[in-house]
Amino acid sequence: MENIKTLDIHSHIFIPEAFSSISDKYSINAPRLIETSNKAFIKIGNDVYGPFPPAFYSIKDRLEKMKRKGIELQLLSVHPNTFFYNLEIEEAKEFSRSQNDAISEIVNQYPEHFRGLAAVPLQDVQEAIKEMERAILKLHMVGVEIGTNVNRKYLGDPIFKPFFKKAEELNACIFIHPTNPVTSERFTSHYLPVLVGNPCDTTLAIASMIFRGIFDEFPRLKVCVAHGGGFLPYQIGRLDKGFLVRDETKKYIKNPPSFYLKRMFFDTVVYDVSALKFLISQVGPENVVLGTDFPTDMGDENMIRKIIDLGLPDSITRKILYENASQILGIQ
Repeated sequence: MENIKTLDIHSHIFIPEAFSSISDKYSINAPRLIETSNKAFIKIGNDVYGPFPPAFYSIKDRLEKMKRKGIELQLLSVHPNTFFYNLEIEEAKEFSRSQNDAISEIVNQYPEHFRGLAAVPLQDVQEAIKEMERAILKLHMVGVEIGTNVNRKYLGDPIFKPFFKKAEELNACIFIHPTNPVTSERFTSHYLPVLVGNPCDTTLAIASMIFRGIFDEFPRLKVCVAHGGGFLPYQIGRLDKGFLVRDETKKYIKNPPSFYLKRMFFDTVVYDVSALKFLISQVGPENVVLGTDFPTDMGDENMIRKIIDLGLPDSITRKILYENASQILGIQ
């Protein structure tokens, strides 16, 4: 294929400068970058996360790596470790604002390469709405990144309805990324909280939204789900079976759960080519968007090549690599 345009909807960034002005005020929880020779770690309180490559915190390295991998345009979003849902709201508000301002500055400096997704303090829905409005209307960000759960409240909880209503009004894309998975206390070894816990938590979050009727109540809500939707596309038949035989599944919805797969978009971070083929066939190519999880160790640096090598019609490949996401986000 020639003249391929690419838009990576799933990439994370850490901006040390975002915390420099408030690190004294919130010295305990303000993230700090700890650099080594070729990798870095993020320290938040007593916790250390990583390692992360230079492209995670250096725009120069990021741009160079994007060029090598054929990524033309990226959505910048914070790492889930800096959602800060666990903090008191005043502190969480400042951390969200500072990160959003920093992402906005990068987008303004490199508009041909980046767009921004906002972080919001979703432990307080009204404050999250205020920051989403500021990010969309004043900073011109294209959407919001939120976690699969907020202090163990999943996204189908009615408490989040005002947030989804406002997102629908703002025409803002909601990118759902796993955080603090419910299984993490039970599976602590072998990196299982990430390998299994993250897709499990995504499945729980989206299933809770479906069965609570979120997609019926907010029919224009734009939702994109990380990691190919977790286990949901693969196990949607199980949810449909439950809908047929259990009355409690019908309390808020009249359609089977599989009906709502067409109401969401799913990124391509599934690693396995067979799984990618299945995802496209299950939800439809118009509902799949390029994602790489750039530049983390769980990212897929070969995702663009994998999509091209599927041998799909050029028109479908272009949709997945760029056009679907550009339409969702209003990017020309």
